[in-house]
Amino acid sequence: MKKVMIVAGCMAMTFALSSMSFGIELTTQGADTLKSNVSGIYVTDVKGGKISYTEKNVAYRPTEWDTIMKAYGLSLADNMVSSLPHGYATTTSGKPVFSEAATAFAPNQYHAIFTSYGLVLDAACIQATIGKFTYALKVASDGTVTLGDKATAFSGSEYAAILYCYNLPAKKVEKAAVQQEHTGWVMASDYLFDFDKAVIKKQYYSKLDEIAVAIKKDPKMRVEVQGHTDGVGTEKYNMKLSIRRANAVRDYLIKKGGIAGDRLTAVGFGKTKPVASNDTKEGRAQNRRVELKPIK
Repeated sequence: MKKVMIVAGCMAMTFALSSMSFGIELTTQGADTLKSNVSGIYVTDVKGGKISYTEKNVAYRPTEWDTIMKAYGLSLADNMVSSLPHGYATTTSGKPVFSEAATAFAPNQYHAIFTSYGLVLDAACIQATIGKFTYALKVASDGTVTLGDKATAFSGSEYAAILYCYNLPAKKVEKAAVQQEHTGWVMASDYLFDFDKAVIKKQYYSKLDEIAVAIKKDPKMRVEVQGHTDGVGTEKYNMKLSIRRANAVRDYLIKKGGIAGDRLTAVGFGKTKPVASNDTKEGRAQNRRVELKPIK
């Protein structure tokens, strides 16, 4: 078994001017490419904007894995070949040459492959898969992930779920942005809450505690806690979900953070105030958020 310390992929709270990619997903265009290029062993169908993955466990050739990763918009840097598992690729004339031998890698080897393509594992996301399939075996409170070391061929749907728990690295936050006074905070709902839930995950309590400390430093500051969703789903559904999540953050800051209730107001905006396009995965991820806006 291999233990992996997750650092960059676990950040749930950012200041207003920072950004992060939340879980890579396959586009329908990328799925169409895979369906034709890897004989449907990963993607079986693309219909009505919905991607269907094979439920058959398959060991892919490294050439096929490279095609899959390219369909996700990722590419292997020439200098990363040495980081790959033995037998995945060699270097010829400074360029990677991928093996044609079908190979079932161990989870810690899949992890080496995915990170060689520039991805970062999210500990909270992969923790939710434990018991569903044997990729991650344990996630410790400090973010250390224990991955399996036995060769395993997963199904296409399982590979897709695993890859969804990998992010592109967080962009560095400029020092000036962090130091701006009372610009507010933006937290990704994908990290704070499980799907369709309004119960804050325990591993992110510390981030809210940091916000509570900042609010306490200015006794005159009042904060509006705003819940926002993406454009998927009905207006009524999204409005209720955004209100529930805003109230969950407000309640935490009052009960655990020690902030007086009259200094915090919760409001839900549903999908009415997007900050990015709902036509893309990245845009929808930015729109699913909780904002804390200081008001005086």
